Amino acid sequence: MDAQNDVNRGEFTWKISYFTEQDAKMLYSEAFTVSSCKWRILVYPKGNGSDHLSLFLGVPDSATLPCGWTRAAKFSLGVIDQVNDVPSIRREGQNGFTAREKNWGFTSFIPLTELHNCTGRCLANDTLVIKAEVCILTVTSPVNIQPARPTDKFDSYSTGLHEFVNGAETHGVRVGASQSSDFLAFEQDNAKFELHKLQKDQRFSAMKKSQDTHILYKQLMDDLIKEEKELKRKPWEVKSRKDKLLSDWEILLVESEEAKLV
Repeated sequence: MDAQNDVNRGEFTWKISYFTEQDAKMLYSEAFTVSSCKWRILVYPKGNGSDHLSLFLGVPDSATLPCGWTRAAKFSLGVIDQVNDVPSIRREGQNGFTAREKNWGFTSFIPLTELHNCTGRCLANDTLVIKAEVCILTVTSPVNIQPARPTDKFDSYSTGLHEFVNGAETHGVRVGASQSSDFLAFEQDNAKFELHKLQKDQRFSAMKKSQDTHILYKQLMDDLIKEEKELKRKPWEVKSRKDKLLSDWEILLVESEEAKLV
């Protein structure tokens, strides 16, 4: 990546101690800022669907950005050789980041066996050091758009969950769903098949329960928002009624004074 030094370029170094003892599937760094845009590094210590270390650059605040935001960036991610203080392995990318594609990087950054074999350099004292360099190319910030609401990310997730559950039901992934007779034809695979089917049924049941809870929370939030609007409107209603009463009272006073003169 070009070594230009301007406001659109920045770098960040992240040290992860006790790396081989990490149990979490994914770790992410604190957010860092380049040209008013927030970023973070994501790492999968045991790989993301592969036997390689997986590294990504991501946008940490995508849920609070205006709908329709985009940004394009050229970036590099590197694992530092801690003996020579230079990137031992470095890869570059150039991508457009959006609400749907907020993380870009490398699923197969380095084989885990290779990483663990160079413990004296890449994993000195069981510490992994990752360096990110970011050069922002373009940023699109929509105008005349309402800021994201606190519930937007929940609504988006709930919609995706609803589509997932409906898709699973459509394709027969439900409790007691029948499977292809080709599998049942092999008696020696019955136990393995039943276990697999049970695990899928359990996952589906958990997702269905989660969807039902999301729907309940959505209804409760809608009720609270409606109640909040009612409370905001009531002061104006009370003020209007007070003003009307004062006006009528003034008229009554005038009429009373006029009556005295009759």
